[in-house]
Amino acid sequence: MKKNVVKVVSNYLRTDMGEISGNSIILQNIFRYSLVFLKKNREAVVEYFKILQEQFSELLALMSSKEIFQTTSKKITTLQENLRKSLVRDQHANEILSHSFFLFDFGIGEIKELSLLVSKNNKTPVENEHKGSRKFALDHFEHLYNRFHNSQKPIFAHRFIELRSKYIPAFGTEFNVRESYIESGFGRDYYENNARIISTIEAFERYCNIYDRKKLPTIKSSFQALEKTENVIDPRKLILHSYKETNNEKYALGVYKSDKEIEWVKGKEITKKGESEVFVPKSSIVFGERRENEQKKNNFVFETSNGMAIGGSAEEAKLYGLYELIERDAFLCAWYSESSTKELELDDYDLEEFQELKMILKSKNQELKIFDITSEVGIPTVWAMIVDYSDEAPMKIYNAAASNVNIKKAIENSLFKVCTTFPIYETMLSSNSKVMAKKK
Repeated sequence: MKKNVVKVVSNYLRTDMGEISGNSIILQNIFRYSLVFLKKNREAVVEYFKILQEQFSELLALMSSKEIFQTTSKKITTLQENLRKSLVRDQHANEILSHSFFLFDFGIGEIKELSLLVSKNNKTPVENEHKGSRKFALDHFEHLYNRFHNSQKPIFAHRFIELRSKYIPAFGTEFNVRESYIESGFGRDYYENNARIISTIEAFERYCNIYDRKKLPTIKSSFQALEKTENVIDPRKLILHSYKETNNEKYALGVYKSDKEIEWVKGKEITKKGESEVFVPKSSIVFGERRENEQKKNNFVFETSNGMAIGGSAEEAKLYGLYELIERDAFLCAWYSESSTKELELDDYDLEEFQELKMILKSKNQELKIFDITSEVGIPTVWAMIVDYSDEAPMKIYNAAASNVNIKKAIENSLFKVCTTFPIYETMLSSNSKVMAKKK
């Protein structure tokens, strides 16, 4: 956001922290909700007004005692009009509006009067500071989205901005697996454009691995027979369901036995000496298979997308798949062992936006905490938590975790997750009369 445009809003807003900076997450969200007037379907604007009013109400709680303005519909309308005039006059309007959600949901045709520039996809490899050049850059996934979304048989059903994420932009991309089954990818980032593309990347990731779309060469055999001639992973090492679970009357899968014939595919085992081929249970890598084969009792584990990753290169995809496994292993070990963890100080890290957000949450009797839960693997792993100390809080605690060789990045990623998801569930639960009745 450019300062001359930010000034339109910042003249109205003063908080105990001083004038809101141009790169403030909160201010970006105000812009996001204020620009809905450009959507031609006026009927939908009413809902956005409600959310916008909530945003201003929260900011008012942080303002000095002097009432600078009231959050009435008239004032909001005036603010939107001022924004519209400034954006049209501003030479950087293209850049500003490129981060605004209405472009993604309703298309460039909705705002022809602004003559937005559409940048072409840059197909030059992007340098990665750790691994050299990537084969695909972030924008390539946007190109792929447009390609598959506009095809005769579109993959993606819907892409949306999650308005209940009050502090940090969050997007979702949905795709139809079957008529009654929808999967989604989610993205979070400081900037809406990145959050939107990240949600599409995660949707691609899940689309690719929900079923065996590549028709991988498959063999059917038991572990007992296959281990005699091939390098094979013992399914029991993949952590199977307990005896209590398999004996539950609602358990719909099969029970594993070493002589049970199952489908196997070849994978690559990464070792210090390189990569070697190894047979793995097909149901452990294609998580949608269980839905297709439940009645056959062919699968014996309720698999998910855990450990799946997509990247700009094969190396990056492998790395982030490992990050996800390391993160969840460390979190669950810390949770179930109830071991002591080291609390980290957010102020010790250069994460200004989250330091600002921590102050905002504090004003609402909520606290943002981060803990170091790095396991014996040695890859920094961080557990982030938001606690609401209010007696009638619909959402008391929410947790998230992340791993990265750079601990600052692990902190940032865990905070992205917890700070976007907490307000979503907070809103959902507060509107659930049964939940709130139990609170009382």
